[in-house]
Amino acid sequence: MTKELEARPARVQRRVGEAGGPVGKTPTVVLSPLQFGEFAAYFTPVIDLANLASSAELTSEVLLQAASSSQELKRLVARVGEVARPEQGWTRLLKVIARVARAEWMEGDLQVELSGDDKGTTIAFYAVLGAGIRERLFGAHYVQVPIDEFQRAVVLAPAIVEPLHAHQDLNRLTLAAGRHVGNRELPDFELEEKAKGDGERITAPPPPDLVVDEPEVHTKPTAPPPTE
Repeated sequence: MTKELEARPARVQRRVGEAGGPVGKTPTVVLSPLQFGEFAAYFTPVIDLANLASSAELTSEVLLQAASSSQELKRLVARVGEVARPEQGWTRLLKVIARVARAEWMEGDLQVELSGDDKGTTIAFYAVLGAGIRERLFGAHYVQVPIDEFQRAVVLAPAIVEPLHAHQDLNRLTLAAGRHVGNRELPDFELEEKAKGDGERITAPPPPDLVVDEPEVHTKPTAPPPTE
């Protein structure tokens, strides 16, 4: 217990030391319910998302941890890609997406693109930064869950993805924050996951309607004006 306390913030060490003696010795700690609630966050166990085996393990604690950072979200989605199969309840992943949309670490608005067929679905996460730019949080992942399972889930229970809104098309589902999604409204270009860090910046080419043809160059000499 002493080693655990030494790793906690100084405020926690001081309060526990006052309750049962100086830190460094094994104290007898008696915490009131209010104090226990204050310290509980420091003693929350870390869940190994890489060991998930079924959708039934997507508890509220797992959802909370998966939405705590882009790294944890990536770890969960990667694991789902390994173990998910059709009709096993993996549409619970939509609850994680809803939590990420409200997360404080999320820069910009969350947008999630799901596309696939009756065999599986590719899921890609973006942060819409404005000014026609969106950043990919991490690489897209493929899960062996048909796209229509996710589509049916948001039709039957739209609140599952709130505050996001669902926009459906053939073999496609887009979850976005409070705006219409269409070809004309998608960002003009995207930043890959390395865009904000070190390394080469990768962007998609501009859409075809923004390509300007080069002006025609006249190569024949102009005839001189007639003489009076």
